[in-house]
Amino acid sequence: MRKFISLAFAGITAGMIALFGATAQASTAKVTGDCARVAKADRKLCTAILRHHSYGAVLPGGGSTFTPNGRALVHELTHQGLTKTELHAGLRAIDADYRANVTAVPVNMDALVRKCGNTDGRYVVSYQDADGHPGGLKLTHVVAQCA
Repeated sequence: MRKFISLAFAGITAGMIALFGATAQASTAKVTGDCARVAKADRKLCTAILRHHSYGAVLPGGGSTFTPNGRALVHELTHQGLTKTELHAGLRAIDADYRANVTAVPVNMDALVRKCGNTDGRYVVSYQDADGHPGGLKLTHVVAQCA
């Protein structure tokens, strides 16, 4: 009976080490890459910015601008010799700019090519006020137009 109890205890101990040992290793894993240069409190934001894709925006005067992907922006920001406070402000500015200029309207270019039969087409995205209140619910309309 003692042998059975000691084997059961050893099995439970091994299971606990396997369960909680992996968690402890994951939390103390060394951060590598450009996000290792920012403060620990900003690493979650930094890794979120790494997933940003490149985008373009039309300026009010009629011109346009292009912003590279998040990996390039983080690399550029972290290799300028800035302080942790300046890095924090830069990361927040990059994230705010991304949220202000990138929409969540999905565009399926393959469907546009299938509908038009060629690459001469465009999507027209419009919004319709759904509840009649300013800033309220908006419905998105995406219409494919062939040239």
